[in-house]
Amino acid sequence: YVAIDAYRCIQDFVLLLPPPKQVTKSYENEPLGYGSVCSINSDCQHNTMYLECLHGTCVCLDGYVPLGKHLCFNMRGQESSTIINLLSSTTSTHYPINNEVIKSLGKLGNTCTNDYFCRRTVSQSHCYNGQCTCMNGFIPIDQYTCMQNMNEETTAQLTTIPIDYKSLLGGKCLTKRNCHTSTAVCLDSVCSCPKGYFPVDDWSCLQVPESSDEELIETTSIITTTATSTFSTTTIFRWWPWSPTPTTRHTSLYIKNAFRVRCLLNRQCASMDKNSHCTLFGRCICNRGYQLETTNRGQHCIQRIINENDCD
Repeated sequence: YVAIDAYRCIQDFVLLLPPPKQVTKSYENEPLGYGSVCSINSDCQHNTMYLECLHGTCVCLDGYVPLGKHLCFNMRGQESSTIINLLSSTTSTHYPINNEVIKSLGKLGNTCTNDYFCRRTVSQSHCYNGQCTCMNGFIPIDQYTCMQNMNEETTAQLTTIPIDYKSLLGGKCLTKRNCHTSTAVCLDSVCSCPKGYFPVDDWSCLQVPESSDEELIETTSIITTTATSTFSTTTIFRWWPWSPTPTTRHTSLYIKNAFRVRCLLNRQCASMDKNSHCTLFGRCICNRGYQLETTNRGQHCIQRIINENDCD
């Protein structure tokens, strides 16, 4: 037996070699690899120089062990010489094979016996429990990408944002490319909906309807707080297409305890004041038992004594 790594041994095929056989042309449809019948070294070296013909069979060179038909691993541990499979040293043009084979061997989730193929294919990955896996503090984006986990507070504070990192609305960003939502922009290092769009959830920005007969309402500066920073925007909201048409156009519609902001979901109102909600008329108003007060700091719902005639 020969050692593959610190934990595994495989049987030494040199001791089990079959008697020499006549080499035929049956291998023309497939390049020869480890264990194939051969007569000279060049028969085995269509795809890699780390195979030789020994006693009529293709085997790995001294100091290398097989990890597949066309893979030989350098037991000496020199990474510079462990270019095992299908590299520029190929001696045949009949079987053009590129690094896609190596890439497929080291993708996340594939079985492995050591870190080499995992790290060669996906940076910040290693071989863990027999599978190529992202290292601690990194999360898989796809089968070929491990990205630093920016959702961990300690990680986010100590590291910069990778250029290809993707954030949801309200997440950190350096440029627009860091925002997962296609219409989002990076405003004050936070992924936000642009002017003319409204956040429906963490993933989507809803475009404000463009209609000439809809009421325009310009709001004051709205303070939006995220996990990482606070920023202010001035937005123009319109009536939603499914909202009732106001009786008087181009004037502000007065609703008791109503904010100056249109809404679609309760969470949009609660983000401004936890004691408010969105009505069927598409307007944020204070909950029962609260009244709207306007101060220099904006509009807020203040608790008050409930009267019999109070209603939303």
